[in-house]
Formats: sequence, C-alpha cells, structure tokens
Amino acid sequence: MTHRSFRGWKNDDSLNWMMCWSFAARKERKRKEPLSMNTWSETARYLQACKNPFWRQVFKAELDYLLRHLRPGDEILSVGCGPAVIEKGLAEHGFSILGLDVSQEAIACAPDTLRTVVASAEKMPFADSEFEVVLFIVSLQFVENYRQALAEARRVLRPGGRVIAMLLNPASDFFNAKSAQADSY
Repeated sequence: MTHRSFRGWKNDDSLNWMMCWSFAARKERKRKEPLSMNTWSETARYLQACKNPFWRQVFKAELDYLLRHLRPGDEILSVGCGPAVIEKGLAEHGFSILGLDVSQEAIACAPDTLRTVVASAEKMPFADSEFEVVLFIVSLQFVENYRQALAEARRVLRPGGRVIAMLLNPASDFFNAKSAQADSY
C-alpha cells in the first residue's frame, strides 16, 4: 500500500499533481458500475476476508499508521468506511469518528457504537469546516468522481485540517489481480 499524508493544498497545481500521481492506472479501465459493497454478499465476502490472518495484519498496520498521524481530540470523518473495521479500532482508541459510505448494506454491518451516515463522497451532508481530519482508507480510488470527493473533503475540513488518503498501490500484483476481476470491489 502507498501511504502518504497530505496536509492541505496550497493551490490547484498540488491537488492536480496528487491526482496524476495517485490515479495514473485508473484511466486505463472503464467501469459500468461504481465499485462499492452494494449487496449483502459483497459485504459478507469483505467481512469474511477480514478474518483472514493476512488481512488482520494489514488492518493492524493501517490502524497503527493512523494512530501515529492522528492527534487526540481530532474530529474525524472516514469516507468510504464500509463496515468500519479500522474505524472501530480508532474509536476504541478514543477518537471521535463518523463513518460515511454510499452502501447501506456495508454501513448496516458497522458496529452499533460507531456513528455512520449513508451518503456519497461527492456530496457530503455536512456543514463547511466540520472536521479536523478526513480519511480515505483505501476508498478514494473507488470513488467515481474523486476530484469532487476531494473538493468535498476540503469543504468539510476546518482551517488547518488534514486529508489522509491510504491508497492501493496500482503497481502491485494485488491491485492488478483485483481490478481485473469482474466482481472486484
């Protein structure tokens, strides 16, 4: 996985550079439908994969990374949270976190103790300047209009707020194998 923190944007050039760098492989492939866990079977398959020792190790590494880069008291929005596996870990460490996902089925599997909302990353139902941190935990590359999602992230961030985007490495064997599957999430 490619992990990189972006502490805000100085101008549109830096935002465009990030898009080119992160999404070079995305333009090669056209999808008919959005990639999300929109059925119970897709969500169940994801939750089953979460039990795999390899994926538990990956999730632990992602959680550890976030714990090093978040500050106590941060008000956090996690965009594309799905069933909120990592978000649950953040909440257990005392963070105030709200999970957002377009999939009602995935949100329904999130822990009851976590605040969640079903909504689009491209049209977030929040006031301006509401969060200190917006997370995209391996979700940004699955958003249909990532530029609009990032514009929305910027809008809901407080001054000095941060976006942390954890992305699949498009050069990895895993990414290429996953994206080649017709039922890939």
